[in-house]
Amino acid sequence: MKLFPFLEPDPGDDNGLTNSLLLKAIFLLISVILCSLIGTLIIQLISHFKGWELATVLRELNPESSLEKRNYIRLSHLISQAFTFAIPSLLVAWFFYRRQMWRYLRLAPPPAIGLVFYGMLIILVSFPLSQFTYWLNQQIPLPGWMSNMEDQANETIQALLTMETPGVFLFNLIVIALLPSIGEELLFRGLLQQQLEKRYGRAHLAVWIAALIFSAFHMQFAGFLPRMLLGALLGYLLVWTRSLWVPIAGHFVFNGSQILGQYLLGEELIAPDPEQGLSPNWIATLVSAVLLAGLIYGIRNYPNAPEDGGKE
Repeated sequence: MKLFPFLEPDPGDDNGLTNSLLLKAIFLLISVILCSLIGTLIIQLISHFKGWELATVLRELNPESSLEKRNYIRLSHLISQAFTFAIPSLLVAWFFYRRQMWRYLRLAPPPAIGLVFYGMLIILVSFPLSQFTYWLNQQIPLPGWMSNMEDQANETIQALLTMETPGVFLFNLIVIALLPSIGEELLFRGLLQQQLEKRYGRAHLAVWIAALIFSAFHMQFAGFLPRMLLGALLGYLLVWTRSLWVPIAGHFVFNGSQILGQYLLGEELIAPDPEQGLSPNWIATLVSAVLLAGLIYGIRNYPNAPEDGGKE
């Protein structure tokens, strides 16, 4: 008789302790805290060897900062992403699902390549709609402390988006696009959304709760609405395709296309200045909505798509 049978769950049965949403939430929270502490320790060790204080470098960071300091912040961000999102999510999946963790996370089997392209196109055509929700967000006055946080975040983003060489561009793709698309999708869609859907049996509710938490977690209030819309789109991509690779690809395209645009055009694509009087492009927004509706119809009716995609 095994003392801890939940350590080797039956892949065909999800009862008892392994089906406890509270237990999984507690385990995930502990994992995030412990892994974040380890990541912070690694960053502190790097800071010690360089003779820098992370808070000081962040506070003073701007597009004119040295490449060494900007790469130091990029490396810190990479470590933070890995130890806050990816590693804790994999630990939770391994602890509760062991032999079936890749299937539970919807990373196996791989999706049809057509579904991946559909997902990337859905995210690309949603950009004008995202800009519209950003404009809506700008109509909401923010308290002084929130505005200060936004200013600091925008300054940091613009410093990181200063890319003088192809090597820095590739580094940014890894740090700002690739790793967040994997880690954040593992946590918010692979774990949180699926657990909410399993617990309450309502896919739409799970998608929007996960999207709300996803946006709030970033602590960037001027972009709360567009980020929540992105989270919802990524959540529905998982519902419609039942493969986490599709929202991962879409997330990567969302971040990566902005980095590419910044590198090629030098335009402030990720953090536009609210003082510039951003106004919505109504025609682009309408076209975006129409194209988005067509692509959603296409992905939901894609051959061999899961029959329960998006249905409750």
